[in-house]
Formats: sequence, structure tokens, C-alpha cells
Amino acid sequence: MPRCAALVLGALVACGTATPAATSAVPSTTARTPPTSSAIDTAPPIASSTATNAPTPPAPAVTSEPATPARPLAPLPASMTCDVALRPIAPAPSRTRLAPPSTGQMTDACARAVRVYNAEKWSEAVAALREVVSGRTGDDVGNRQIAEYRLATALYRLDRFAESYATFHAIAQKRQHIKHAETLLWLAKYAMAHPENVDLADLAYYDIEDVMRFHNAEQREVFGVALYLFGRERVAARGGLKEGQDALAGVPADHPYAQYAGRCLALWATPTACAPYMTCNPH
Repeated sequence: MPRCAALVLGALVACGTATPAATSAVPSTTARTPPTSSAIDTAPPIASSTATNAPTPPAPAVTSEPATPARPLAPLPASMTCDVALRPIAPAPSRTRLAPPSTGQMTDACARAVRVYNAEKWSEAVAALREVVSGRTGDDVGNRQIAEYRLATALYRLDRFAESYATFHAIAQKRQHIKHAETLLWLAKYAMAHPENVDLADLAYYDIEDVMRFHNAEQREVFGVALYLFGRERVAARGGLKEGQDALAGVPADHPYAQYAGRCLALWATPTACAPYMTCNPH
């Protein structure tokens, strides 16, 4: 029998039933699974903004490898600072971003190369992936480009850094490459751990939108590195474009590369000291 019920003016009013309490969603505390080798091949899309100044809203984290090294960043060689003039790139690369090629069905040889790569059998993967990249397996351009990217990462795992960077270098200079955006993360990693391999000219093939993909709390260190490299390339090789100055000014003050960025900006402000290193007047 109900606790109480009364008929009032023809309306039935139920009494003694408690109003349900409001519920709130509890944030999940499940730990995020770290990326595996297969996660190398994915990355968020590039933002469509065309602004040259670094925007403030954070971007989604780029989950592709490599992870930020725990050890302190390696000091940059003089050629990557504003203590040495950077040889301009001539002619300047095209700023047009073409559509990447499509990928079709892999050949059996390509599928085998992927299997040994995912199994982290790096030496075997290098040999198999080189066959795909060469075109001897008959795979389409899209699958060959993915194999090229995997080849570069496999060489890195084998500590064959010069060969690995040479492969990333080739990818960086092809803006239509399927793995062009992901390669910027590796350029930053090389600057952080093996800067002697980095060619600053490779940053000429990237836009500020590419750099801003790392503007998030999880990749703050990578963001500062990429922003500095981008700005350093622009102020010298681009004859002092404001885009480079804005990028250098955007390096966080507590970032290890802030000292390098500050040196460049100080030279910019002093024409007599600036002249040997870059075009001092951006106008």
C-alpha cells in the first residue's frame, strides 16, 4: 500500500516518494595506454588556420612516436643557433600543400614487411621495407611512402641515426608525402637528442600550423623545440620574415631553448650585431 495518497480537486498527488538526487559524471581515471609501434602511422589533422602568429588555444596531442626523452636536451651546435649565419635556401620551396597519394591493397611482400616491423624485428624490417620503398615489390606510391617512413623509424631503433635522418630528410622535403606531418615530430626529436644530424633547411617545408599541432600540455617540450627550429629557419633563410620573429618570441620562457630564441631576438634588435647573421629589418 502506498505511504500516502490523496485526491485533491481531481488531481492525484503522490506523497512520500523522494526526488531522485542529481547525478554527475565521474571523470574516468583509466590510465592512458602509451603508443605502440603501430601508433606511429596516425596523427591528428593539421589545423586550417593561416595566421602567422602562434595562436593560444592548445591543440590535440600528437600521439605518434617518439616520446619526449627524459634526459636533458642536448645542447645545439652553433650552426643551429644565431651565433652562425644560416645559408639561405634558394630557391624557396613551394608553399602549396598537395594531396597525398592514396593507398591500395598491399602486396604480400609489403604485408610481410609490416609484420616484422610491428614485431620490432628491426634489422629484418629494414631489409624488407627497403624492398618496398625501391618499388621492386610492385606496391603503389602510397604504400611505398608509408614503408619509407617506417624504414626511417626502424633505422632509428637500430641507432643508425645518420641513415635514419637522411630518410626523414627526404620525407620532409615532400609536402605531399603521406607522413610529412608526422616527420616533423621526428625532426624535433633529433634536435632534442641528436642535433648534429638536423638540417634546419628541412623546416622550410613546414608551416606554423604544423608546429601548432604540438601546442598542448603533454608535448610542451616538443612544441618549444619545433617552434624554435621553425623560427630560426625563417628569420635567416627567409630574410627576416615576421613569421620567424613571432615564432621565436613564442618559445616559452622556461623552455630550455628560450636562451637560443632570446639570443636571436636580441641580435634582431641590434642592427650592427645582427647583420652578419640575418636580415635585421623585417620591413
